[in-house]
Amino acid sequence: MQQIKICTSFDITQTNVRRVYKQQGLPVTIQGRNINSINEWNFLRKQQSNWETVLQVLLFRTQPLNLSLPILSDNKWCFTFVNEHKGIFNTVSDSFGILRQDFEGTPIITGLNEKENVLPYIHTLGKNQNIWITEV
Repeated sequence: MQQIKICTSFDITQTNVRRVYKQQGLPVTIQGRNINSINEWNFLRKQQSNWETVLQVLLFRTQPLNLSLPILSDNKWCFTFVNEHKGIFNTVSDSFGILRQDFEGTPIITGLNEKENVLPYIHTLGKNQNIWITEV
């Protein structure tokens, strides 16, 4: 077993808005959150889309166990999960090399609650890095 922490500088807030707006009546409440406008619905859907994107990339290689929800701290959204098979993401030089390869270049939605400029795709290393993967 291996506990992994992932942090992003792009907004991956889980909002549970799981579909595009389809002319339903507003205001509406989704899991305790009141949504009063189409713009608010669309914003929350974009945040949820980024969270879903990160989860889908993880699901290429593993079934994340004990998945925590993303929490915003120090301008980064962070969550943890447990992976059953330690070393599954290893390359010769990087214990998360395969996972970084999976994430690299994946499109994301920006312009949400980020405090810095973020490119509209996931970048795992270098000056434009916007995701960090560590073992806890």
